[in-house]
Amino acid sequence: MAVTSTTFLARFPEFSNLEAAVVAGAISEAQRFCNIEVWGLQYDDGVNYLTAHMLATRTKAVGNQLGLVGTESSALGYASTGYGATFNVLQRSLINTGFAF
Repeated sequence: MAVTSTTFLARFPEFSNLEAAVVAGAISEAQRFCNIEVWGLQYDDGVNYLTAHMLATRTKAVGNQLGLVGTESSALGYASTGYGATFNVLQRSLINTGFAF
């Protein structure tokens, strides 16, 4: 199944306040980072969690600019969100397939 704005928002309704075009753009970006030949059956999971991570970090960045949320270290990378941490776990599971990052 392909990841779309509709399927993403059904899985992550916390992002339903964002415009569909913003979600679709993040999905497209995440798809470029997740090679379907490498991710195989976990492709949709990888794209979903990376999309959620990207949207969450962008939302935090806007909140930081507006002074609505505290700043966080960008050195945390994927660990800066629960979505990114899950993406990282999924990505690490691919190492067992013989692919290196």
